[in-house]
Amino acid sequence: MSNKKKKVYTWSDIDTRVNLLASILKKQERQLTHITGIPRGGFIVATMLSHKLRLEYVSDYEQACKIDPQNLLLCDEINDTGKTLKKYTSIKPFNKCVTLVIDEKLSSDYSADYKAVIHQDHYWIEYPWEKK
Repeated sequence: MSNKKKKVYTWSDIDTRVNLLASILKKQERQLTHITGIPRGGFIVATMLSHKLRLEYVSDYEQACKIDPQNLLLCDEINDTGKTLKKYTSIKPFNKCVTLVIDEKLSSDYSADYKAVIHQDHYWIEYPWEKK
């Protein structure tokens, strides 16, 4: 990471992007009822969106298996390569769920259903919860 360009997000940046995603989702016809996140950053995004969209937060796998996957929103903070989202969406019940990320790299092998920002540049993104 030392030779890569770096973009540092503030909590205000995150809130702006989460608000944008919430606004987009409110206009969709999808009947989302539940939300969950991919550890670790996805938990934060999912929690913020659960409050804004009034979706029930799913905290464990057994609970997720009882939900119609088409009504489940799976969140992560970034889709960098596509590896993580591919892994999760290959497992039931996540294989038919709706996916959302704050940031998506154009070079990713997977495209999330919803994203706040698409990045063409290859730089490291530091989120406020990652600061030491």
